[in-house]
Amino acid sequence: MSRPLAPRYGVSLGLVAIVFLLRSPIEAWTDMAISRILYLPAVTLAAWYGGVGPGLLATSLGGLLWVIFDMEPIGSLAIPTRADQFRVAIFAAEGVLLSVLMEMLHAARRASDRNARAAERYREASGRDEARLRAILDNASTPIWMKDAEGRYVLSNRPFETLARRAGRMIAGGADGEPSFAIDSAPLRDNDTLVMETGRAVELEETIDLDDGPHTYLSVKFPLVDPMGAVYAIGGIATEITQRKHAEQALREGEERFRTLSACSPVGIYLTDIEGLCTYTNARCQEIFGCIGEEAEGDGWTRFVHPEDYDRVMEGWHGCTRLGRTFSLEYRTMSPDGRVRWVHDQSAPVLSDRGEPIGFVGTVEDVSGRKLAEEALRRERDFAEGLIETAQVLILVLDEHGRIDRVNPFLERVSGERPEEVRGADWFARFVPPRDAQRAREAFGRGLRNADGGQVGHAILARDGRERDLEWTYRSLDRGDDGPARVLAIGHDVTDLKEAQTRALQAERLAAIGQMVTGLAHESRNALQRSQACLEMLAYRLEDRPEALELASGIQAAQDDLQRLYEEVRTYAAPLALDRRECRLGEVLRGAWGQLEWSLRGRDARLVEAGEGDDSCLADGHRLGQVFRNILDNSIAACHDPVVVTAEWSRAVLDDRPAIRVALRDNGPGLSPEQRRNLFEPFFTTKTQGTGLGMPIARRIVEAHRGSIEAGTRGPGAEIVITLPRGDA
Repeated sequence: MSRPLAPRYGVSLGLVAIVFLLRSPIEAWTDMAISRILYLPAVTLAAWYGGVGPGLLATSLGGLLWVIFDMEPIGSLAIPTRADQFRVAIFAAEGVLLSVLMEMLHAARRASDRNARAAERYREASGRDEARLRAILDNASTPIWMKDAEGRYVLSNRPFETLARRAGRMIAGGADGEPSFAIDSAPLRDNDTLVMETGRAVELEETIDLDDGPHTYLSVKFPLVDPMGAVYAIGGIATEITQRKHAEQALREGEERFRTLSACSPVGIYLTDIEGLCTYTNARCQEIFGCIGEEAEGDGWTRFVHPEDYDRVMEGWHGCTRLGRTFSLEYRTMSPDGRVRWVHDQSAPVLSDRGEPIGFVGTVEDVSGRKLAEEALRRERDFAEGLIETAQVLILVLDEHGRIDRVNPFLERVSGERPEEVRGADWFARFVPPRDAQRAREAFGRGLRNADGGQVGHAILARDGRERDLEWTYRSLDRGDDGPARVLAIGHDVTDLKEAQTRALQAERLAAIGQMVTGLAHESRNALQRSQACLEMLAYRLEDRPEALELASGIQAAQDDLQRLYEEVRTYAAPLALDRRECRLGEVLRGAWGQLEWSLRGRDARLVEAGEGDDSCLADGHRLGQVFRNILDNSIAACHDPVVVTAEWSRAVLDDRPAIRVALRDNGPGLSPEQRRNLFEPFFTTKTQGTGLGMPIARRIVEAHRGSIEAGTRGPGAEIVITLPRGDA
């Protein structure tokens, strides 16, 4: 029931109430007791309107009101007689029966309405389906038809009508044998008979001769079977494949030409599908990989990639095939017999008519010869680069204007300048001293014009202002394809050689001086001693004559200077004999400071020791005392009061052995570039008095201990750094 629940039960209650109110007037008018009969129409109408529920409600209420208000005793639910009980039961049965019958009537009506609506929907759906089927058939691009068991057409679409050259109304009921059909029917009827006899669908090619020549169709024919299993008709769908057949023929011819060309190709050729799986390799490709055709198919070719290159080849190949991009890579292959080849593999996607990749075509070229040549060239280049980088000579490449195009690391060793910092700088303006610039530029000009510019010697300036003597060779470099002119300059550092030669010459001179001074000292010792005795006696006799005593003191000072000069020259020239013992350098230094009492008189000077650790070493304490005295004496002479000399001890390594390092630094004006260059040169001095042998003697003593002494770089005053091995050298 489609009506709402409340109105249905409300109508049931209303009908019973109306009967209850009208029963008395009706009974009075008819002069009959008909209450039971009056309630039955209310039940009937309630069941008709509301169904079984409202009908049963009306039956219950009507029976209840009848018993209470119309049966004796009035106002009671008691039913005294059997006859009344029977009438009440009959009334209840009639009410229930009427309610059920009305509900069944409503159900039948609803079912009828549903069937009518379903039939209407079926007719509409059938009409739509038929319209859709007709639209599909008429708009299909391929001929579609249906024939009955006798071979007469019962259905066809427009493409079939065009093929048959007849309208649809002319085709329906017709057969292939009619002369007006443009289709040669004999092959078609044979195929239809095959479907009718076997009862199975078939797919086959059918060729039909038309006015413009033969046309080939791929036809699918299928049986239509009734419920009894009998074939009562056949359907057919035909797709024209004439162009495809021509394309296949052209493709076969193209493939034949491709295989012929690939068989003669000097490079390997392969084909893959869209997934990158190999489908074809030519003989040259198989030869390069060292496999046969079946071994390379699919992903079999990957087994012949060198194990060290496998990961990068697979990563590159799968990346290109996944994105449909070109592939180009050089890698190694390894045949089963262990032979290794370098190959250049490149491929490109094969595109369909719609521009979509359908596979890949690639070539493989054996580049082992080129790779071997490149490897040999690389080794030679690395060898040359190694020579240039480690060569103990200065190698320059200058452009035509004399600017630095390239320089090897040896530059930093001889000048303190880093190669990357001077690239592009003017070589002659930055590094060549002005006195040598003209000679160097002339040699450069000869090298620029000729293959060999000859040799020339000129110095270069270091970062700290020092000069290094080098012997140079300038020559032009091959321009190569008319490139800019460049000059190769190779400089051999001969500074140490010249210094060694100078030292050797000095050693020879010193040896001669030493022999001379030794003989002179031997011959003069007695005379000096007699002179010393006479001076002492003269000073004793002149005690009461101050002016004469002052002159005697001057003679004594001159004799002391002469004695010290003899001693310094003899010490510098004579061989050194060391008496090595365990000593503490701090004690030696403090002892040397104490021996300078005559230089410290009237001066504000102090010695400060810094640093931690053991200051002991195996050395000749007496000789090291000479070294410290010379250094301390120079600092006292160079500094203004207050004089502060700092001695800083630290651990060091000398020739891969433990050593001790002591840096002596004062607060004076420091060393000029000239003083730093000539600090250890014999007879070089800035004092008004002295031989200039103090620091050379110190250097001889330190080097005799297998140590080193040099001018330090920390300021602001002068710094002398001594490094001594701790043990026996």
